[in-house]
Amino acid sequence: MMHQHIFSYGSNLLLARLTARVPSARFIARGELTGHTLRWHKAGRDGSGKCDAFFTGDPADRLWGGVFEIASADKHLLDAIEGLGSGYDEKHAEIECLQEGQNPFVRNASFYTAVTTNPDARPFAWYKAFVVAGARECGLPTCHLETLRCVAAVRDPDRPRDAGNRALLPRVSSRSTHFGRSGAS
Repeated sequence: MMHQHIFSYGSNLLLARLTARVPSARFIARGELTGHTLRWHKAGRDGSGKCDAFFTGDPADRLWGGVFEIASADKHLLDAIEGLGSGYDEKHAEIECLQEGQNPFVRNASFYTAVTTNPDARPFAWYKAFVVAGARECGLPTCHLETLRCVAAVRDPDRPRDAGNRALLPRVSSRSTHFGRSGAS
C-alpha cells in the first residue's frame, strides 16, 4: 500500500479527529516547519478563524506540529474536508522530526495553507480545544502549548455543532500519555 506524510498543526493534530476524517492516519513524530508561524486567521466557512501555516520566509520562525502517515488512497478524503483549492492550498516541505529515543530525522510532507484570511476572525472554543489537546497528545513543547492556550476564542453560535464537537473532547483530553513519550509510531 502506498503512503504519504502530512504535517498537521491545527485541529488535525488530534488523532481521534484525524482518523475520523482519514481512517488510515498514523502518528509518526512531532516536527518543525521552518520559515512559518501559526496564525488563526484562515477564514472558515462557519465564520470562525482556523489555523494557518503562515509563510514568513524567516529561518528563525518555526511552526510545531505532527507528522502523520496516511494511505495515499485516502488523501482525497482529507483534501475534500480541508477544501483544497478553495479553503486551503497544498504545499510540500521537509519537516524536521523528533521522536523520543531517536535521532532527529527529516520527512517530506504535505501541509495546507490558507487561501482566504481574515485577521479579525477568532476560533471557536471547541476548535481551539482540539488544537490544544492534539498538541498535548503529540508531545509538542510546553512553550507552544502555553501559546496555544493564550489564543482568544469565541463560543460557537451553532449550539448543536458546538455540543457535538465538545462531546469529542473529554475522551481525548483525559489521555495520560502522548505519542512523543509513549513510543507510539
